Amino acid sequence: MNKFSTEETNQYAYTSVLPLTAIGAKIRKIKMFKPIECEVKIKQKIVKYRLVDKLLHGYIALLAGAEGVIEVNKRVRSERALQVAFG
Repeated sequence: MNKFSTEETNQYAYTSVLPLTAIGAKIRKIKMFKPIECEVKIKQKIVKYRLVDKLLHGYIALLAGAEGVIEVNKRVRSERALQVAFG
């Protein structure tokens, strides 16, 4: 396990997927999903996650090696360091 820290929060999290946290920090820094968040408007009920959050979770899962959307809960939500890195 490797230790990961973000500059903004100084929180530490242990993870086995340290390269993904670096990618997540860079994606958040360059605001890769900001144009999608600003320009794409879909009328939907927001219960827990916004459209861009769902898209980001799917993207992270693909980077983590998921073969389908069903694996988001296993690959993304279980890794606290990935959550912190991607925002």
